[in-house]
Amino acid sequence: MTRSDFKKSLARDGYTMRESAQPPNKLFPDHVHDTDLRLYILTGEIVAIYNGQTLTFKVGDSFSMAAGVRHLEEIGPEGATYLVGEKVV
Repeated sequence: MTRSDFKKSLARDGYTMRESAQPPNKLFPDHVHDTDLRLYILTGEIVAIYNGQTLTFKVGDSFSMAAGVRHLEEIGPEGATYLVGEKVV
């Protein structure tokens, strides 16, 4: 999926969008969100651990997470910049 396609899908599906940046090696401990999320990685990488899986997302990757899913995230050694789509459920 391209950046443009990602943005179009957010608009089509009723998500709000923002860009976010995180510093290298930042850890977001175990938590949940109260919105559905979609991310598109612009730079760096993010490791997400949820549902018993460890998944690594790199430049050009996108992923979705439903509201209420318990997870943790770790930002890669170069930091990360990404588009975030959020939808209130």
